Amino acid sequence: MIEQADSVKKQILENSLNQLSARQREILYLKYFDELTFPQIADIMQIDLKSTYKLMYKALAAIKQKLSLHPVQVQTITTFIIASLFMLML
Repeated sequence: MIEQADSVKKQILENSLNQLSARQREILYLKYFDELTFPQIADIMQIDLKSTYKLMYKALAAIKQKLSLHPVQVQTITTFIIASLFMLML
């Protein structure tokens, strides 16, 4: 039962991530998978630090909005994203 719920969550997140722009997916990957700091991400993405924060905010808001359309129970959106990104990378 838990595996099935995880599979559903993974599919929902995958669909949500696929609807993001390439830059939004990139910033989530760099932050939560590569565990980079915002200044490091700004340097890699060649954008200023303020734009990095803004891009992250918009990416998380977009995923949160998409996930709110599904009856998925998660503790926090960030915890769910981090855990799911790791599952997607396996």
